[in-house]
Amino acid sequence: METTVFGQATLFRSGRMNLEKKFIKAAKETQDTVFLTQCAIAIMIRNGLSVEDFSYFCKDIIREWFLTDDSLKEIPMSCIYFRAYFSDEEWAIVTKRMFGSEKAFLTCTEYERIHIDKLGNLLISGSHEVPQRSKLVSFFKDENGKRHGWNLSNVNPQLTNQQYYDLLTILTKLDIFEKDGVRRFAEVVKADTLTEKPRFNNTKEEQTLKAAPLRSIVTKPTELSKVTQTPQNRPSALIEAVINRAAESRKQTPQELEIFLLGGFDYSSVPDENELLTLVNQALAENKPVTVIQKEQKQIGKANKSNKKTRKDREKSKKNRPQLTKEQRAFQNRVNKALGKKNRSKKRR
Repeated sequence: METTVFGQATLFRSGRMNLEKKFIKAAKETQDTVFLTQCAIAIMIRNGLSVEDFSYFCKDIIREWFLTDDSLKEIPMSCIYFRAYFSDEEWAIVTKRMFGSEKAFLTCTEYERIHIDKLGNLLISGSHEVPQRSKLVSFFKDENGKRHGWNLSNVNPQLTNQQYYDLLTILTKLDIFEKDGVRRFAEVVKADTLTEKPRFNNTKEEQTLKAAPLRSIVTKPTELSKVTQTPQNRPSALIEAVINRAAESRKQTPQELEIFLLGGFDYSSVPDENELLTLVNQALAENKPVTVIQKEQKQIGKANKSNKKTRKDREKSKKNRPQLTKEQRAFQNRVNKALGKKNRSKKRR
């Protein structure tokens, strides 16, 4: 989906002035607002990681698109990243245009809003004064699971590991970066700074960073409508009470713990509340998301089923084994004795 005007190198290496010139030119020539809006989000990610100022990039153009251009209704989830571009009254207009109602907006963007609130103003912050600039060296998996590197110069070394991870996670929700038709940024794997200070590595068991269950920027309106029509996409009062108590003891907010435990969980897969409560308690005890507990239980179930089948096969094979006559057994015993083999039919004393 990349164009010659806005490829990966242009977005992450060009200075702000050149970027704005190319963006304005592309907006006039291509009018591909869906693609260019995702480019603007990529630049916001760069702003959050960088010590340079890319804040409020082409603000007036972006504002006009969300207030008037119907093409962006194809990617309604994109608007959440530009909340700071609008007044409260304008924002009400934008959310109604994108989602049809405030209720639908709040339902579909719950995790995204929490995720962005955690980042504070990093997406729209200006330049930063730091003692020493650093280079980010990161690794992603593409859509086919193939690992590749991605570097960014002049990053802010004062960000926390979780902030680095949260910003790079947003990059995986864009579909504008491809190579040979394969989406490049599908999963964040690892990131380090040039100073060799490790940031995170998802290939290690001790990894503690939590991935937010964000929806893809290009999630279609038809898919979002299913979310608003789902009878239950929130934990019950009982489950919430359990999460609230656990959050207090863990010194976390209930919202953060709920995202960790139930982010991306399909409530229809466990309609029984008691069964879900058991899963949540196990997830709390093992400090794992409920979806991981479900996956592990399925794997154990498959293994048990396979072992049970193997035992049945052995019993069936033994049962179907032809029975020897008395004369055949006597002959077999004589052969075994001649060969020095023990008679298995005799019990050991």
